[in-house]
Amino acid sequence: MSKTRDQQGARLRLKYTGESYQHARDSIALLLPGSPVIPEAHEQQQCDLEAVILHCLTGDGRALPFLVESVHPEPHKLGLIPKENATQALTAHLMAAAEAAIGSRCPYETLWA
Repeated sequence: MSKTRDQQGARLRLKYTGESYQHARDSIALLLPGSPVIPEAHEQQQCDLEAVILHCLTGDGRALPFLVESVHPEPHKLGLIPKENATQALTAHLMAAAEAAIGSRCPYETLWA
């Protein structure tokens, strides 16, 4: 990737993920040429899990994105970096959502089993 493309990609990642500029640049440097700077999920199950996590944080009326400092998307995983002193609250919320998904007709219930 060219230096300009690296810089533009890092700014894009920073805007959508909350990562630091340097972390975004470092992540982009590890990608294969031609790969998107924000990688897509490698498998459908990961895509589904990421959708559930996003829904848990923003789509259920409780709106907890303020607990997340940044995300770190990779082809095979999604890292959530909680804000300072928010790890326990974020974990508790995601675990409660997982338990609710297991007992519901949620199409993602197999991800939690």
